[in-house]
Amino acid sequence: MSPPPASDLPADLATALAAAAAALSDPADSLDAALHRVCELAAAAVGVERAGVWLLTESGRTLRCLTVFERSRGHHSRGTTLRTADFPDYFAALTGSPSVPAADARLDARTAELTDAYLTPLGIAAMLDARIVFGPVVLGVLCLEHVGALRVWTAAERRFAEGLAGLLADRLRSLAGVTAPAPRERAQLDQLAAGVAHDFKNLLTVILGYADILSRRATLADADRDAVRRIGEAAERGSVLADDLMLIASDRPRRTRVISPTRVIEAALPLLRSLVGPRHEVRFDGSAHDGRVFLDPSSLERVVTNLVLNARDATPDGGPITVRVEDDIGPFEGDADQPYDRVEVADRGTGIDPAVRDRLFEPFVSTKPASKGTGLGLAIVKQIVDRAGGLIRVQSVVGEGTTIQVYLPRISADPPANS
Repeated sequence: MSPPPASDLPADLATALAAAAAALSDPADSLDAALHRVCELAAAAVGVERAGVWLLTESGRTLRCLTVFERSRGHHSRGTTLRTADFPDYFAALTGSPSVPAADARLDARTAELTDAYLTPLGIAAMLDARIVFGPVVLGVLCLEHVGALRVWTAAERRFAEGLAGLLADRLRSLAGVTAPAPRERAQLDQLAAGVAHDFKNLLTVILGYADILSRRATLADADRDAVRRIGEAAERGSVLADDLMLIASDRPRRTRVISPTRVIEAALPLLRSLVGPRHEVRFDGSAHDGRVFLDPSSLERVVTNLVLNARDATPDGGPITVRVEDDIGPFEGDADQPYDRVEVADRGTGIDPAVRDRLFEPFVSTKPASKGTGLGLAIVKQIVDRAGGLIRVQSVVGEGTTIQVYLPRISADPPANS
């Protein structure tokens, strides 16, 4: 692999481009190691705080961070995802041009929609993004992000970014299968499931309405009143199941943004405590933590709510449920340098049978009686965490309790004042 012609680049940019080409073509380096080296070279050569490589996945619906280097901290992170439907102007600009040089990213029409969700929380003032393409296929984006004052990008810097994106395309094309369109049959099945669930919910609404009318009749016999009550309860459970099915099958984009898990969970504590009832004390440990992740706040609330309700059901006689937020690194091999915000929910309940544990996040797999849940709560948790680029770990001992840990890719704790 050789770099594109760089005779018209300043010496420092030409040298960095050649070094990047060498790193990307070295067979001894893993993809992660090569991308780390490339981002370090790019950040130093152009003088930006953040340099990252992002890959389009899910048939172009999601942009997933393969790595981002923060120069002031000297560390890399990955896993953050952006839903392309959330930022149509930005992705349209990338489709129409090899690069997007935004001197004032918060006001530039091509990047302004990123302001509240991404730019302002990270202190990013200017962006130079170059699309990574292989043939007609857009594989991803090289992002150079300047923190602090506004910045006008030079023609040489733009050529450097586009040249580096070209080098990255050669290395990333082996991942092109990730960006291939999802099987048409799966998309049709998801659409069908969502449609059936929606129609089913409409029918249940009618049943609930008539059950309510019947329950108000003063002449109704006690036995009949009890039957009507049971009909209403069954219809309500069916309505919850329909909601969960629609969420599983739906690909509706979420308004993701940089958030503090601690602040989101603190705001949700009154609701969580009312849901579990007086026999369960919800304890929160995270007030000193102020890490941030890129996620829709309501999705994080849904994750924590589902886990807390599972913990409640696992401790029918009551007991404490602890919700904790902490800094951590990856829990699995090859992930030890990745910073995460770890959100965990722990109980002292019945624990989970090892035979069920490996299938815990599959749809309709449940440790509860049929009347206690839909079997989709943990499947929804996994879907949300997967789309956020996160990981889940379960620790459980039968008769002693369960701790479920959700690892969410961490964004900077606090943006530097300048770069």
